[in-house]
Amino acid sequence: MEEKVYPPVTVVDDTDTVIGYLGLFDALAKGLRRRVAYCIVRDESNRMLIQRRSGEVLSPNLLDFAAAGHVNEGQTYLDAARAELEEELGLKGFLLSEVVPPFATPGFYNGVYMAVVPDNTEPIINPEEVSGVFWVSKDEILKMIAGHPQQFTEPFLGVWPHVCDKIFS
Repeated sequence: MEEKVYPPVTVVDDTDTVIGYLGLFDALAKGLRRRVAYCIVRDESNRMLIQRRSGEVLSPNLLDFAAAGHVNEGQTYLDAARAELEEELGLKGFLLSEVVPPFATPGFYNGVYMAVVPDNTEPIINPEEVSGVFWVSKDEILKMIAGHPQQFTEPFLGVWPHVCDKIFS
């Protein structure tokens, strides 16, 4: 299997000021805070799309927001959210709105955006990034987190409390 090559990621301080750009694994090894963008996808029936990450990526086979990824050198949070949504789920052309201003969690500064899509929207998953997707209600997510939090990525569990009351109508 060929090792995936990642572009330099944006490294920031505890106030989200850019301090440089490094390869992902170098930034991880040094324990540096990185910018990450999340894209939440919600449908008109008030269900949220959850992805199961591929076995070939960091945090393999765990559940996560619809799309997420590091903010690469030269990107804004919004640029990265759009790129990840298209790369992971083949979804493009949807309006992305900021859910909350960027905020810090351990290891990350997080930009969170949301797209509201028509019911029956069928993502085209990239199997290198995502092994599957499914739609869930807020109550279903809360039950899943309460019963089996180990199913979710640590970043999901860190971001969820900041956004859960802001994404469902």
